[in-house]
Amino acid sequence: MAEETPWEATLEDMHSMAGELAADGWETVTIVAGDTTPVSPAVGPDDRFGIVHVVEGDDADRLESLVPPNDFTSSEAYVAVAGGVEYAVTVVRDPDARVAVLLAGAFEYATAGDCFAAAAEEGRIYTHVQRLDGTRAAVFEHDDPGLFDPE
Repeated sequence: MAEETPWEATLEDMHSMAGELAADGWETVTIVAGDTTPVSPAVGPDDRFGIVHVVEGDDADRLESLVPPNDFTSSEAYVAVAGGVEYAVTVVRDPDARVAVLLAGAFEYATAGDCFAAAAEEGRIYTHVQRLDGTRAAVFEHDDPGLFDPE
């Protein structure tokens, strides 16, 4: 049997976390990004910065149906770097409604420096979820600027 790749491990972790939350009574939505990129204000299409996930239309539709009405005030990220690639599962939660969104993505870690520096300067970082055409499906603000930086 072949050894599990870091990406396969990331997806397995995301589904395991979703299963644990669901078993505890949470509504969960899992989304796998087709592309993930760290963006800094200097290179983004506008002044946004953070981690940008590009998702399929069905996933964007599911996410848009949750944001609003839910207020995602809690967030965590589980990150690991292997072979120069950062693999991340982002979990955002609305504790009152018991709804959680879990996003899996991966990007070249070396490209994240400016994004992480902007986050440190601003004291926060964002997760942007968008469709292939660039239309935003959701934006989540995280109070921990180092949320995605494994160092």
